[in-house]
Amino acid sequence: MTQDLDLSVVDHSKTPPTISTDRLSWATSMFYFGMLVGLYPLTFLLQRFSMGRVLGGIVLLWGLVAMLTAAVTSWQGLFVQRFFLGFVESIVPTAFMCIIASYYTQKEQALRQSWWFSATGGWTIIGGALNYGFAQITGVLAGCVMIWKSTWYNHAPTPIVGYTLIGFFGPCVSLIISIGMANVAGATKKSFTAAAIFVAYCVGNIVGPQLIKTPTLNRHYPGLWLGLIIWENTRRDQLPQDEAERDAFAFRDLTDKENPYFRYVL
Repeated sequence: MTQDLDLSVVDHSKTPPTISTDRLSWATSMFYFGMLVGLYPLTFLLQRFSMGRVLGGIVLLWGLVAMLTAAVTSWQGLFVQRFFLGFVESIVPTAFMCIIASYYTQKEQALRQSWWFSATGGWTIIGGALNYGFAQITGVLAGCVMIWKSTWYNHAPTPIVGYTLIGFFGPCVSLIISIGMANVAGATKKSFTAAAIFVAYCVGNIVGPQLIKTPTLNRHYPGLWLGLIIWENTRRDQLPQDEAERDAFAFRDLTDKENPYFRYVL
């Protein structure tokens, strides 16, 4: 897809030529821009009209927009499709959160909120496997059995394991959803709170892809860590400072965590 839709751009004016994947990053961010724009208008519809009918209609529209992915022929078209996909999908998590909060007690909500949220990872695994299988089809026979005929290359298991470990952030999101929805009452306030939670979720997912810059690959994408470094250094600057202690710590075999006078750099 990155080649067919020109999502990666090669700059031959530099030696050696460099590859920019900014369009790919924006394709990811556009989905969450759409979700951010759609959250409150569609949540209003959810509050104003029958939840079942609104959600059912949106899910059908959501599926239609998802199928239009196959009709995309350019990176501009992908941006538009991703935006509207995020727009119509924005109401789905909000509706699920409100439904769970309406039918179950506070103690019962945490597990049930995690059930529907875990489907995100489960269907991503299944969908990814299907897409990979279809990508390997070279003849008239189709089927996911093609997956098993592929071979690993470029140390593929390592990034896959890393990606899997990153996925453990899911329980944290599920707990945030549960705590947020269990501590508010009233249909309108529940809808507003659900949308507010996913506003923060969208902002994070918009910013994240923009920190991935291909030219910084060899330095492990320092933009990803810049915010953490600034926050940690600022926190340490606010601690009591003792010059005598600083000098004494400098000659001890202390780690960066043990030495409060240590400052991180890029």
